[in-house]
Amino acid sequence: MRTLVLARRILNTIPIMLGVAVIVFIVMRLLPGDPVDIMLGQTGAVSQQEVDRLRRDLNLDRPLTEQMVRFVADAARGDFGTSFARRRPVFIMLVEALPATVELALAATVVALLIALPIGVLSAVYQRSWLDRLAMGGAFLGISMPTFWLGIMAIIFFSVRLGWFPTSGRVGHEVLLVPVTGFFLVDSVLTRNWAALGDVLRHLALPSIVLGASMMAIVARVTRSSMVEVMREQYVTTARSKGLTGRVVVWRHALRNALIPTVTVVGLQIGVLLGGNMIVETVFGWPGMGRMVVDAIFSRDYPVVQGAVMLYAFTFVLANLAVDLCYIYLDPRMSL
Repeated sequence: MRTLVLARRILNTIPIMLGVAVIVFIVMRLLPGDPVDIMLGQTGAVSQQEVDRLRRDLNLDRPLTEQMVRFVADAARGDFGTSFARRRPVFIMLVEALPATVELALAATVVALLIALPIGVLSAVYQRSWLDRLAMGGAFLGISMPTFWLGIMAIIFFSVRLGWFPTSGRVGHEVLLVPVTGFFLVDSVLTRNWAALGDVLRHLALPSIVLGASMMAIVARVTRSSMVEVMREQYVTTARSKGLTGRVVVWRHALRNALIPTVTVVGLQIGVLLGGNMIVETVFGWPGMGRMVVDAIFSRDYPVVQGAVMLYAFTFVLANLAVDLCYIYLDPRMSL
């Protein structure tokens, strides 16, 4: 039964992806600026024949409705077209840039959860204490600070002044790393290149912390709020009356039920990290999808932006489906 429900949920993503494809196509065409003019320049040194030929080669001379139908049909087959600027298949470009983005997003998620969950639990257990006030004040700062400012400050202080971390890139130019999967951490372990592993971790530290700062603050506040409510439930009082230690009551009984709202936030934030890491990747010179999309937007490279947005939307759909599955694990009474 659950398999049928899961299959129906997956099929429901088809109209969502179709709507995203249509919206991103229309929005990109509404942006000011012509990709042909950007590619050839507006100096007047290019003849009208050359402009018309390039527009024809890029299929921009056809009616917008025909272009949209063709894009949607090709996207349904996994073909996002060819990049205007680089003249390469967009799908190949996304596959090449995706590992860097996923690696950064997962590292930011791990860092955020390792710090936010204990802080949220301890703040709830010792609420109104100095620890609670300090943790929630730090969470408020984490939510309030703009990502670009935090990234620049981190580079100036930890990279330029202290020299602890590199300023940009995924790995140093002097490090020889044989690519296997595209995930540098995994490749370093697979090839047993421990020097490269250390260098990759140093490059990954600052971007992951900056990217995960907002998620860290949100998860800590949500976890604290959920734990405060759960700690007042009767089954927690019953567990204490049975003589269980405070650690067992908090971490084994209360936390599991308090994690349901946290899982919701984490699922949404993972999608945000994958789709909203453009600023961090640009600040730290991280060669991922976010930086590629920023360059494509400035050059009006429609196929690259459209393909990336489709991939981002699909990531959000998968994240929400994963959240629903986690609900069932945390509370078997729930269903899809």
